[in-house]
Amino acid sequence: MLLKKPFTFVKQNKWGVKSNPSPLISVIIPFFNASRYLKESIESVISQTFDDWELILIDDGSTDDSVQIVTRLSLTEPRIKILSQKNAGQAAARNNGIKSSKAKFIAFLDADDIWVKNKLEVQLKHLESEKVDVIYSLGILMFENDNNRTEPYHWVTGRLDGMAMFEELTKSNFMNPGTVLLRRSIFDKVGLFDEVDALRGTEDFDLWMRITRAGFVVFGMDDHLAYYRVRATGEHTITHKQYYGKLYCYNKYLKDKSVPRKWFLKNYRFFARELMNILFEMKSYKEIDIVMRWLRAFDRYGPSTFVQYNLYKVLPLKCTLFLSNKIVYRIGYRFERLFYKSTNP
Repeated sequence: MLLKKPFTFVKQNKWGVKSNPSPLISVIIPFFNASRYLKESIESVISQTFDDWELILIDDGSTDDSVQIVTRLSLTEPRIKILSQKNAGQAAARNNGIKSSKAKFIAFLDADDIWVKNKLEVQLKHLESEKVDVIYSLGILMFENDNNRTEPYHWVTGRLDGMAMFEELTKSNFMNPGTVLLRRSIFDKVGLFDEVDALRGTEDFDLWMRITRAGFVVFGMDDHLAYYRVRATGEHTITHKQYYGKLYCYNKYLKDKSVPRKWFLKNYRFFARELMNILFEMKSYKEIDIVMRWLRAFDRYGPSTFVQYNLYKVLPLKCTLFLSNKIVYRIGYRFERLFYKSTNP
């Protein structure tokens, strides 16, 4: 059992705090102007019951006093390493952290989220006992605009191999990066986070899909091991970017003949539909035209898409979306559910 590995300290600084040059877990926290939350997030790592870790903090071009905060904390905690980069996004920051890591296992934490004290300990035990490659847990939502009210969330858990997990992910990205612990060797096969701008905010979704598509085994724990902070800023902007990112991920697999096309396209249609509704609220009508043509190109023989596209050519956009949401998709999804159940017992 890996937790029985002796934690051999070989270095001691002038404060008497010891460090290990070969930790078992590398914890990666990217941050950008996160001075309001950083200290609490870092302290949730320092207070872990499992202590064989290094903490790699990556400054993504902050302009507030975030760097000063982490520098002060590093003076009394030699397991903290600080890296800096020009603002390039969370994917690039995490990649720099992975490249600098020394450990066998990688854990991620966002700069505004928090771990419970035994998060690393219980996950490492389960990862080894279940003989899996990736482990994640459930979490607790913390609503900032409601006096930090907490609410545990529940998603898919248990052991999911390869395509079974891939299929679940196409429905919803339920793997919060802050709840994940994985083997570092995985990146040698699937690569790092994709840094393309289209995936900003959904780069984790893309990585989980690549990991499961490559056949790695994932296990979801029922424990709630992380607090995920819910903030209300930029809600519509963030949402439409996330839908764009998910469609970008889907496009990677639309021509993959080993992926069951019917259930894949069903979810693709759903995300395209939701994105067009959001873009309409934002009055981004030209972008709706792009998404509509994009969907039509990949789903040429889908009955719902065929009807919607032809309505779009002859009716005003508002009317098209109304009829699509109220009639076309409802009828289409009912037929698809019947067919899906009959062909996928």
